[in-house]
Amino acid sequence: YAYKAHCFFYLNNSDDAIENYQKAIELKAIPPELGYMFMGISYGNKEEWQKADDYYDKVIERFEEDGDKQSILLIDTYTSKAFALSHLERYKEAHELCEKAKEINPNEGLIYLTEGKLYLAEELEDEAAISFEKAIEINPNIEMWYMIASAYSESDYLIEAKEYFEKVYQINPKYEDVTEKLSVLCLMHGEIDNFFKYNKECEHPLEEDMILDLLNSPEHREEDERTLKEVWERMKKENKKKTKGKK
Repeated sequence: YAYKAHCFFYLNNSDDAIENYQKAIELKAIPPELGYMFMGISYGNKEEWQKADDYYDKVIERFEEDGDKQSILLIDTYTSKAFALSHLERYKEAHELCEKAKEINPNEGLIYLTEGKLYLAEELEDEAAISFEKAIEINPNIEMWYMIASAYSESDYLIEAKEYFEKVYQINPKYEDVTEKLSVLCLMHGEIDNFFKYNKECEHPLEEDMILDLLNSPEHREEDERTLKEVWERMKKENKKKTKGKK
């Protein structure tokens, strides 16, 4: 059951993962605190934040019962619980958990990443920027740059998201889906040349028919219409040149 649970978890099948973690815990095939942690994350993936929070509490209780309040594993638990609490708008408690995590290890970048996300949820942009800068200072790796970019993007801070994704691209232009992210952001910002630059490098680039679909969609923003028309016209010209070149 533990093996099946992990498989379902990494396949993003949260319901089956939760069911199998529960069975694995009952059969003592997995340490309860580990099972509860994955169950909390799985509920978070389902955006069932209260249930996620309940399972993080179970993890914390296990460590407290064992008298191991300084375990580095608690850092992940505290930060995950803090993130869940932010979705429940319990920001004060969430920040207190980040402080608890810092008491265990003040040099853990994940804590400051989480703290930055909390501040974004509270629309405290300056405080978020300071936390993210601290996270980068501690962990200046590409993964951290990408996670901060994603945090900004998910909270609709698109200018900041673009800046961080650009840094990711500078470090490794083939990292994850960074070219896809940048092509879309450039399109939204009306940066047509940059859109074409990144779009050409995408594994699944936006094609002429997709741009036309966006143009014909009633959901596109009025301010995007000129950009989309210009991109579509340019794609048509480029595709005609390619067709002529093949003849």
